[in-house]
Amino acid sequence: MHYTLALAMALACGITFANESLTLTTLQKRQIIPNDESGSVTVDHTKNIITCTKDDEEKQVVFILAFDPIQPLESTQKAQLSFRLQGIGGGFIGNVSLIAKNNDGHETLRKKLLAITGYERLTRFIWELEIPKHTKHIELGLDIVKPKAICNIDSPNLKFIVNIPNPDKAPTLVWPDFTPIEVKQQLLKDENLNLKLEQVDMLRKKRANTWNPMSEKNAKTNLEHLEKILDNGCFEDYTDEKIYDYLLKRGTHYPEEKTVEVMLEYAAARLVEASRLCALPKYKNDKRIQEKFLKCASYYFTREIERPRSRLDWCSGAFLLPSAACSVYFSAFDKMQAVESGDISDPLAVKVNRLCRIIAPRCYTEQPRFDVLNPFDLEHFRNSGAWTGGNFGYRPLLDAALVCRNPKMLDTLYQICANALSVSSWNTRKSAFWMESMTADGAAWGHGVQGYVWGYPMSGIEAVLKVLTGLKGTFWQQSLNIDNLMLVANYAEGSMWYIYQPNGYTLMAPGRQSLKFGNFNTQKHGAILANRLDELVPETETVHKKRIETIRNIAMGTHPENTGNRYFWNNDDMIHRRQNYYIGINMTSARSASTEVIDVDTSHTEFFGSGVTFIMLRPDAFCTLKGFWEFSALPGTTARQCELHDNYQNWGGYKGKHNFAGGVSDGTIGACAFKFEIAPEPKFPQVDIYGTRAHKAYFALESSLVCLGAGIQDDTGKAEVRTCVNQVLWNPDAKISQGGKNFNPIMLGTDETIKNSDKLLIWNDQIGYDIRGNANVRIQATKRNDKWMKIYRNANRNIENKPEKMDVLDIRIQHGTKPYNESYQYIVYPNCQSTKDLRNYADENDIQILENTTQLQAIQQRSTHVVQAVFYAPGTLKTDELDINVTTPVNLMLKKKQDGKWIGFVADPTQNPDLKTIEIEVNGKITVVEMPQEPYCGQTATFTFK
Repeated sequence: MHYTLALAMALACGITFANESLTLTTLQKRQIIPNDESGSVTVDHTKNIITCTKDDEEKQVVFILAFDPIQPLESTQKAQLSFRLQGIGGGFIGNVSLIAKNNDGHETLRKKLLAITGYERLTRFIWELEIPKHTKHIELGLDIVKPKAICNIDSPNLKFIVNIPNPDKAPTLVWPDFTPIEVKQQLLKDENLNLKLEQVDMLRKKRANTWNPMSEKNAKTNLEHLEKILDNGCFEDYTDEKIYDYLLKRGTHYPEEKTVEVMLEYAAARLVEASRLCALPKYKNDKRIQEKFLKCASYYFTREIERPRSRLDWCSGAFLLPSAACSVYFSAFDKMQAVESGDISDPLAVKVNRLCRIIAPRCYTEQPRFDVLNPFDLEHFRNSGAWTGGNFGYRPLLDAALVCRNPKMLDTLYQICANALSVSSWNTRKSAFWMESMTADGAAWGHGVQGYVWGYPMSGIEAVLKVLTGLKGTFWQQSLNIDNLMLVANYAEGSMWYIYQPNGYTLMAPGRQSLKFGNFNTQKHGAILANRLDELVPETETVHKKRIETIRNIAMGTHPENTGNRYFWNNDDMIHRRQNYYIGINMTSARSASTEVIDVDTSHTEFFGSGVTFIMLRPDAFCTLKGFWEFSALPGTTARQCELHDNYQNWGGYKGKHNFAGGVSDGTIGACAFKFEIAPEPKFPQVDIYGTRAHKAYFALESSLVCLGAGIQDDTGKAEVRTCVNQVLWNPDAKISQGGKNFNPIMLGTDETIKNSDKLLIWNDQIGYDIRGNANVRIQATKRNDKWMKIYRNANRNIENKPEKMDVLDIRIQHGTKPYNESYQYIVYPNCQSTKDLRNYADENDIQILENTTQLQAIQQRSTHVVQAVFYAPGTLKTDELDINVTTPVNLMLKKKQDGKWIGFVADPTQNPDLKTIEIEVNGKITVVEMPQEPYCGQTATFTFK
């Protein structure tokens, strides 16, 4: 038997304080929902009636009307609560209750009044109370003991905090947890509030209309998932029992603690796909499918609300479940709107609406920052790993604001995005809005100061541009600074130096998926950034528009890639590329870190910032080779032989011990160097990578790369210290020449150490190597077994047909087990077509190594009149034409122009913000060079002299 209860209410009861200025008011009319699932609620705003349908008259239904005071009470206040109740049809109401709470949500007062109404009887009540100080929240509860009654609630002193157009039809505005009352008050004073609310409604409808349905091709699998949900709404294969068994089979530690979290993560992803299925016209009006969809959402969202919170599962709470809630909401937008307007009373739809609007705003609060609790404070979204970069971008912040219909959330979101269009650098990292984002050099940082060009920072910037384009045409599309927008263009251009088309893959910015077998294609991100920028940059900005178009075309492969030389001073990276080869040099310092080491994702990356030299003629050069490397001897590195492990996690990577790392570039050629020594990490004392040190320099010329090492030392005596010239695919045409003699083949199976070789030439796969300086060189050409499951077992275990063996040519300079002040010097010719070409390069003696010490490493190329030098300390250098003196450590490059004048390029490898100028004396004449200042310390400065 069904009964109905009609509650006619003016909006809320009136609560009057002795001090009229402290009158408590409500934000607006709130949706009222029964505290059990025995009935449903509908709202008729035209008649101002709330109707409850109950299945069981013996159960109570409790309606809660909540009020927020204009400000927390500073002292105890006497208050008068007045209301009237009218019963119809013999019904009555009992237990009118009032609960007051303080800032922490604890009860400061609880009062009950027994109120009985008879048949068509009107009862008025006046309730004298004392409200304790610090009260911030008041709830009025009506226990409807027996239905068939009308409750008219007088509110003569009620004031709206929010002036909503047509408030009778306006759905409730939702606030994230921890929102201070002051923030809500700010909304009252906003003179543009009505306009913003109208535009929020416009954006909500636009979002629903552009909701992305899935293709019919992908619909079958997702339809099967919905068809097989259990009676309680749970996916047949995503139950507690099945997820627990799955974790057991995977060998997951403490599976009982992770079962619910993993289940909800998987279910959230499937709910997003299900929402796209239900957005298809074929299923949008299918009541049976829609009911299954909402039933499933209700089940998992309820589980999310009821489960204990943990700081370890914030990704599900902040990203996945809020995204699923937004997806469900906008997929069923018409129904959600109808619930909020009171046009439908379906209990399932009402419940899902309530759950969506509880979970969606959690992306603004999960996990709480205890230093900045207010989710509307910009500091909440600054320089915290959980709230910047990708961890900002993975949150459905714009959609959640629209689900909550909250313009204040959009105000804050716009401010975050506008501030995020800025760069960070070493000297400005603490004052930058986001440290883990775009860097001043055109690359990016992520997870601290790791050179994380893709993934984490890219996701953050893409999200910023997505929000800004989503707000285009609204009040929030204020005039964005064009210079700030073009910082993103600089980032897009810089990021594409790290890819090599058509595969897009290099290991210069290794992310979490880099050691997965196959290509690591990232070129699409440049196009995404360009498309977003194109929407935001005005048509009148023709120069910027042309630049954006070029970025998009490069990313899409319809325009040649950038060639030349570029040094990324925030990331200690130099990239040197021509149309037919690519060289990347990845260094590190006390200002930057190597790639993270993650046991199940990407491990064996400890030496990726140790001077790795990636030399590629083909874009896919390392897609397979990486699975067969010895990772303590990566190409270009100087390190002690040691075993690397896959059983620990170092999210921050390893920093260098020294502050010296820098480079100079004129856009065509360049030079870079650093003091190599890995800084010991106290958390990982057992890792055997510490103790080796060296001064390493790289000089990139038009057709060659000169590599110098000095001061090589390792006091541990644990094992052999090696400089790896290269680990590459062995080519059957590989050849070697010793001391100027004929070239002989390097056969597969070769393992030979050539001692005290003054001039050793090696040619393999169109790359030539000229090793000088009486080096002890070990040559190996062996068939190696793969390491796929050691370097990235999570992904590689699921990839079939991975190569298990590979023929590898390994060239190393041996320094002994306890080297002291050892050195090396070799030249790589990356576009060497034959052994004859290699011989000609070596015999020309065009490149001269001038110095190779811990004080100075320098070369000159006679044919081009180029001098490149790294001064680790003040000093002098003499060449055929120049006498150079510097008074501070610098990276220096000098080039003679056709008119006989010289042009110089200089950079500060220590990035000292107090270094305003550098004096360089050449041939007795001093030139004072003004150095770039924050955030561009470390950038190349240019000067000229005769």
